[in-house]
Amino acid sequence: MYDYFYVLCSGYISLHLCSINSVIVHIISDRKSCVNQKCFSYSTYTVSPAQVSISGSTEARRGDSVPLTCTTANSNPPAEIKWLVAGRHIRNATSHTVVSPEGGWITMSNITAVVPHNKRSLVVICHGINVQLTENIVSTHTINVLRMCHYFTLLIVTWGD
Repeated sequence: MYDYFYVLCSGYISLHLCSINSVIVHIISDRKSCVNQKCFSYSTYTVSPAQVSISGSTEARRGDSVPLTCTTANSNPPAEIKWLVAGRHIRNATSHTVVSPEGGWITMSNITAVVPHNKRSLVVICHGINVQLTENIVSTHTINVLRMCHYFTLLIVTWGD
């Protein structure tokens, strides 16, 4: 679905063709209207993030604390981020939202996951949610547990002839 909408920027009005997946903030590079300035449309499009991604280590030792970051793609309104670590909801995650250079908003959230002593891997899930659209975009991240190697000495004794 495509709609037309007008953008007012520094005294210029521009007509834009926009799909439902477009975002509110646009960078106008046309020299006749607003060179490299952010322009805000008066449209009320709601767009879920196209993807979420988790960054952080994929390997750790038992007991290690692993910092992880979940980042959403552009959305309008800003997406909410919810975390699951080993199947449990994380309630104390920090989160902040910034205006994207491509338009819309990007939400980032940070947590620290502690690698359990009794597991071979730790599965972390990040949900990017646009509550107005009730859409849920998911990313999964696995941290593999490195096992400690135990060294031993082998003494070979041979008896001579």
